[in-house]
Amino acid sequence: MPSFPHSIKKDVPEYNAQQVRKLLLYAKEHESHIYIFLLLALYTGLRKGELLALTWDDVDYDKKLLRVNKSRTGSRKDVTMQITTPKTASSNRKIPLNDTVLEALKEEKQRQEDYAKLLGNGYDKSHNFIVRTVLGKPYVNLSAINRVVNRLTENACLPHCTIHGFRHSVASILDDNGVPIQDISVLLGHESVQTTERIYINRRKTAKETTTAP
Repeated sequence: MPSFPHSIKKDVPEYNAQQVRKLLLYAKEHESHIYIFLLLALYTGLRKGELLALTWDDVDYDKKLLRVNKSRTGSRKDVTMQITTPKTASSNRKIPLNDTVLEALKEEKQRQEDYAKLLGNGYDKSHNFIVRTVLGKPYVNLSAINRVVNRLTENACLPHCTIHGFRHSVASILDDNGVPIQDISVLLGHESVQTTERIYINRRKTAKETTTAP
């Protein structure tokens, strides 16, 4: 028998829909270079390694799809330039994109091209990753992008939430809006619906107990 009770980890801080909108609006208004990272993270629920591995040829503008077929690997602090296959077979997936995300991707592509022209040799053109530093370099250090995200959320006057917490936020918001657990599981790239249920059914029970407590 699987050790079901032990597979449920402690609660992960997450944002509700209002907090997600506030963070994205703040990042866009302040022209943050990680706006596209935040938008993709809070729209798709991708894992950090999957987000950092996305390349421009993963975007299908005609079919309005994002192909998730690789991941960047590394320790907790460092991510190597090595590209690996996704975590599981089900992690290899296609995610539908709405017009808002597609337009943001087009704007980010143009922004990167403008910076490349402006900075010349000072801008890194050696790769095709979507998520880049201000100088066009890929994030090879997880602590670096964590610091940028933490600083942005703090400046936006939002409580601390990890990038993994963004993934939980996406699932919780979808769950709150009545999206079937099966669809959430596919979006997150979980190996089975049971994996999703272990996390979110437990969350529902906790919420129900809190709501009904005297």
